[in-house]
Amino acid sequence: MGVMQLAENGKLKLDDDIKKYLNWFSIQDSESGSGPISIRSLLTHSSGLPREADFPYWSGPDFSFPNTEQFRAKLPTQKALYLPSEHYQYSNLGMTLAGDVLVQVSGQTFESFLANTFTTPLGMNDTRPFMPMELYGKQMAVGFSNIKRDGTRNLLKPYDTHALQAVAGITSTVDDMAKFVSWQFRLLRTGKTEILRAATLHDMQRVHWTDPDWKVTRGLGFQISQENGKTMIGHTGICPGYRSALEMIPKDELAVIVMINAYIEPAKYTRGIHKLLAKVKAPTAEVSSTPTPNLERFAGLYNQPVRGPEIFIAPWQGKLAMLTLPADDPSRIEVLRLVKDTLFRRVNDDGSDGEEFRFEANAKGEIVRAWTPSQMLERIR
Repeated sequence: MGVMQLAENGKLKLDDDIKKYLNWFSIQDSESGSGPISIRSLLTHSSGLPREADFPYWSGPDFSFPNTEQFRAKLPTQKALYLPSEHYQYSNLGMTLAGDVLVQVSGQTFESFLANTFTTPLGMNDTRPFMPMELYGKQMAVGFSNIKRDGTRNLLKPYDTHALQAVAGITSTVDDMAKFVSWQFRLLRTGKTEILRAATLHDMQRVHWTDPDWKVTRGLGFQISQENGKTMIGHTGICPGYRSALEMIPKDELAVIVMINAYIEPAKYTRGIHKLLAKVKAPTAEVSSTPTPNLERFAGLYNQPVRGPEIFIAPWQGKLAMLTLPADDPSRIEVLRLVKDTLFRRVNDDGSDGEEFRFEANAKGEIVRAWTPSQMLERIR
């Protein structure tokens, strides 16, 4: 988005050769006759550049990212994978160079540009292009490794991404990212200029690149896909000890943000939450006029002492919804329909009644457990 703002202001053109701004840039061509690498190709990951700079910074235990001098000195020894604009190849190296273009053209450090242009105007006070070590282990979550065979995870060391600052290591919060998303929705809804022109953001969120097999579609900086006929815009993030995902449906002004301080796939939660929300139906006039029973007394966490995990129960659209936790797919809920007093029936997928589900209260009228024909659930909270 920073590059796009510079383009709006006439300070660069997306189809310019990056060497126009980075006179130090040099890399071996994949084959003779290779054309220039454009800024646009960096943003769509079609530059032909390899995925990474030639340093083992993703490998522990120290995650040693190169500084600017090391990064630039090593680059001429690397070789491009493809001709520019020939294939999609996700490239952290390419996005690092896009950040270098931004710094060169703006005359600011990456940190200053981010603060002056985006985070301060949007009130994103907890978003920084580095790890704030004074907050590490306090307000900032520490990072953990993949789960090991013995069921444990390693606590990973903090790190500085140095020359790769523009592509990795930005720390933030869900609240700050929600401000970032709300700004985009506001821009698209009103058509007004606020940091960026609405037309620029819309352009970024349309398809600019399709691979020859038509299976990869990219916007300018954004991942673009379709799910159940709806266009999904966003991106995922992976750094040592952390995973994140942002997935928006601009048409519905709906976004899901997931941040995890371990190597756990976040996309299953973003897609699962979108699937869950897709099940919410607008109430009909008849349903709206029907008094809603008091279902809050049944809400809470229930434990299956022998058979399995906890079950979360909560009121939902005039019924009760049950979700088994932990849940790989948050949309896999079961629904209970009130029959009378403390007696419910499961609602089958076709809307018909399933088995009975009865709650039990103590002498004070407080719900303490629930019964199905095959098991008892103890209310624990």
